[in-house]
Amino acid sequence: MLVVLSFLGLSCSKTDLALTALDVDAQSLQLWYSSSLHVFTRTNAERDLENYADELAGWVRVDPSAMATPDNPTISDLDFAQPVLDLEKHIVHQAKAARQHASIKQLIAHQYTIIGRSVLHSKDLATIEGMPQWRAYLKSLQALIDEYKVLQRGAIEIYEADNQRQLFAYRLTSSDARAFVAFNFSFDLQQMPLPFGFMASTKISLWQSDMDEVQTFVTSQPLMIRPFTAMIVIVP
Repeated sequence: MLVVLSFLGLSCSKTDLALTALDVDAQSLQLWYSSSLHVFTRTNAERDLENYADELAGWVRVDPSAMATPDNPTISDLDFAQPVLDLEKHIVHQAKAARQHASIKQLIAHQYTIIGRSVLHSKDLATIEGMPQWRAYLKSLQALIDEYKVLQRGAIEIYEADNQRQLFAYRLTSSDARAFVAFNFSFDLQQMPLPFGFMASTKISLWQSDMDEVQTFVTSQPLMIRPFTAMIVIVP
């Protein structure tokens, strides 16, 4: 069955959510931004990962060089961006504020792996200037993007959108590497979703949103993704 994809009016099989590298207009970028903001900053009861997978399948990767200057890794000149770093400040409950903080980190990791840059409001940029931990986080993502070009240029295929387990994952593929990007929106430690055929003993580079460091090793057991984190696995 064919489904009409909401952002660009494209059609494709629902079982084949592969996206290609094309430029898109600012309106499409805004639609994607709004949908992703809703998914990553709302409660589990309000989050529909299956619907977002269908929407994202209508999105095509933009050329990040056209969206940001070389000396500015963020897209800060788009008037639709909303401040997100202050969301946690308005939450009194400490544990809920920590979850919101983790969700914002997931959102930014998603932005980097979809368009190769972050989309930040000018207020957030000012906040980051005074917060070394946020500067270090964006720096780690930028270094990852710069080192592994598959995260900028790879074709995207969504292979996991599970509302029950609150897991979302996609694969990026280029001629010389593969990357697997996963998000755990649940309170549970879970096995990272990987597509069928991923070898149990594989040399990988691993980045996690709660560590900001890249680890390189040969897998010997299933990879586990912690609650409210993002995980990026690169396979050369």
